[in-house]
This record gives sequence, C-alpha cells and structure tokens, in this order.
Amino acid sequence: MWFSFRCNKTIDRNFAMIDEMKSYINGEKEVEKGKKPVKPQDLVRLYETIMQNYMDIPQLAGLEEDLALRQLMEAKVVCCKAHK
Repeated sequence: MWFSFRCNKTIDRNFAMIDEMKSYINGEKEVEKGKKPVKPQDLVRLYETIMQNYMDIPQLAGLEEDLALRQLMEAKVVCCKAHK
C-alpha cells in the first residue's frame, strides 16, 4: 500500500502544479522576472504523468484483482485526457 499512497501523493502534487500553472496561463498571476514562462506543453506533460500514475495503481501488488479500482482509474484517465 506504500506505493499506492506514493502514487496518490504524486497525483495530488501534479494537480496542484497544474492549478498553479493555469493561473499563470490565464493571467491571474505574473511570471517572476528570471523565471521561464509557463507553456501549455508543460500542462500536457503533467497530465501525461498523472495518467501514467492512474494506470500504475491497479497493477500494484495486491490490487491486481480489484475490478472496481481498475474501472475507477480508467475513468480518471479518460477525465485527464479530456482536460489535456
């Protein structure tokens, strides 16, 4: 279960980073001088990482047979694809 917890924390962190990046892209925040501007490709990369994490969770030891979990993760991947 440690790996599942780790995947969930990574997903949470990436969603927080996406929210932060969106605020820069939408003009709600300004990029500090000397920092690279946020590009839409950066968001795509984070969504790809999140989708990979969702696909990895059902393959973890002890979770392979959980059909409900697999279906939930597949639904979350579809949601990420829509946002991407």
